[in-house]
Amino acid sequence: MQHSTWHALIKQELPEHYFAKINAFLNEVYSTGTVYPPREKVFNAIQTTP
Repeated sequence: MQHSTWHALIKQELPEHYFAKINAFLNEVYSTGTVYPPREKVFNAIQTTP
């Protein structure tokens, strides 16, 4: 995931390895078939909203 202006705050507030767990879950879900939004746009709101 590309770092956004939210990165430092999110990293400070969430437990360690939180995004690794989210990514593992998303990889599992996206491997089962068609899921929306596309995998590369899952965090789009966080990446594009300052």
